[in-house]
Amino acid sequence: MAVWRSSSSKTVGQVNTEAGLSRSNLWAEAVLWPLIFFVAAMVLAFVVYRVDTDQIAREPWRLLVVVAWLPYVMLGLAIMSYMNLSLPLTPVATQDALFVATLAGFLILITTSCPVLIYGHTHVLIAFGCTVGLALAGLLALWLWLHRTYRAVDYQLPT
Repeated sequence: MAVWRSSSSKTVGQVNTEAGLSRSNLWAEAVLWPLIFFVAAMVLAFVVYRVDTDQIAREPWRLLVVVAWLPYVMLGLAIMSYMNLSLPLTPVATQDALFVATLAGFLILITTSCPVLIYGHTHVLIAFGCTVGLALAGLLALWLWLHRTYRAVDYQLPT
């Protein structure tokens, strides 16, 4: 993904054009990045399952806690890909800020999932699930706002 660009007043479409990224390249990024994170989450879940098979057999919800960060990261990547493909008028700084927010959310969800996984208290699991739900709702609201603000509307003027 083309992030951390030094152009403050340029749009995503301008930067992608200057970088020589075709739509096929942008579509490949849109498909491959979430796939890479999905495979990483499944490998992590498999490792946790193999390490603690007895505990997972008694409480299978623990595997969901291991991969709870995945929907947040995939939604953040989907929004960034949507900006590249359908919102060329979006400022580059907005896409960079979304990248930082996705990375920060990933790190926060990973670190907060560790105590839930280790200690396994149900009330902590409920709070963790609500946190993940609120984070996803925030990203969806951001996506809707970005779409309404930066979409290129092609009006057909009446003659």
